[in-house]
Amino acid sequence: MEKTIVHPVLGEILYVKRLKSKTLKINISPVRGIRVSMPFFVPYAQAQKFVDSKVEEIVKIRQKQLQKRIATGQSFGRGVEIQTIGRKIVFDYAPENQDPNLIKTCRYPDRYEILYPRHWDELPACGSAQGSALKEGYLRALRKEAKELLFPKVEKLAGVLCGIIASIEDKALLEPVPSKGRNKDCRGPADRWFDYKKIALKNNRSNWGSCSVRGNLNLNIHLIELPEDLADFVIVHELCHLVHHNHSPRFHALVNAVCAGKEKELEKRLRNYHLF
Repeated sequence: MEKTIVHPVLGEILYVKRLKSKTLKINISPVRGIRVSMPFFVPYAQAQKFVDSKVEEIVKIRQKQLQKRIATGQSFGRGVEIQTIGRKIVFDYAPENQDPNLIKTCRYPDRYEILYPRHWDELPACGSAQGSALKEGYLRALRKEAKELLFPKVEKLAGVLCGIIASIEDKALLEPVPSKGRNKDCRGPADRWFDYKKIALKNNRSNWGSCSVRGNLNLNIHLIELPEDLADFVIVHELCHLVHHNHSPRFHALVNAVCAGKEKELEKRLRNYHLF
């Protein structure tokens, strides 16, 4: 025997009466919500009082579950806020007058709001139809923000690198190692050493960025979820591949030189962030 009762703080709670249940027990799941198992002859009112005595504890558990899921990038839903370099991306229920079958994205100076139908789960399960729809909404907002932020950032950093390498005394760092399919002469004018052709934004799980032998840059839209100095480091790394299309000692020496000797430090920090 089951009954759903709406709690003023906790929302919907499923009360389940079972003949085999001997005590009141609360189960809190980030996917299935709150479920109370109770002996068959215990009144619902008594079970509700039991839940009322545990509200503070339940709220803390749900918050921990939410933060854990946010940290692992596994779910999106009400209460989730993801800070990017430029704006926050937040999720919430849509107002009552919004189409109950649509997800709407609203852009403001400091945030994106992804509003979804009020009859959906508060925190839809990862991989479910609702969870997948919210993930797609998030990726659309992230791609728009990445395009706005990363394109000018690449142009700016390319210019900064040209200024830095003009003052590098060890010009051997700029001597390109012969590479099949690439004939770029990096000993030309300094303002041409970091010329790139196209920038493509990707959503993948394999890398933060790459540089093709044709001089095209591929950047992961999730770069803007990183601290800004690490996002800059990834871009600088790929720009340096315009000079050395490999990971030779000469390439790493160049990256280290333009990063003021902090290449290993930045690489170590970057390894703490994972693509999901």
